[in-house]
Amino acid sequence: MLPAMPLPIFICEVVAVAGETCTVKLEGGLELDGVRLRPSPVGAAEKAISYPKEGSNVLVGSLTGSLEDLCVLAVDTAEKLEYSFGDLKVVIDGKTGKVKVANNSTSAMQLFADLVAIIRGLKVNTPAGPSAGILPDTEAALQKFETAFKTLFN
Repeated sequence: MLPAMPLPIFICEVVAVAGETCTVKLEGGLELDGVRLRPSPVGAAEKAISYPKEGSNVLVGSLTGSLEDLCVLAVDTAEKLEYSFGDLKVVIDGKTGKVKVANNSTSAMQLFADLVAIIRGLKVNTPAGPSAGILPDTEAALQKFETAFKTLFN
């Protein structure tokens, strides 16, 4: 069923982002603050949020018809994406260029760090007894891998 009155929808410029809200500027220069980045109340645990880049355009609307109850309906340029559901959390941050994937027990960053530690401590049985550790070329490759995943994961 369609609403009885048209819902106000505006194209606005993002002035600032703070937490799960933003301040936007209408074409005439009027600034509106406290605009939610999602329709649900701020602070709910399960969420999917696109954090807009300051200076970019967003489509803002009121779900109730009131200018006191605005939310972002669409984002032109997202600077950060955040998804949380249950104990899973995924954050893609365009500012830092890093990704975070985690749950309540571990994270992608921790898994890679654990893998590096396992490989560094790897010993195998040989006819002469256990090996002494990894070779210098393996250590160099491992260091390159560790540096690479630290530039991508948070």
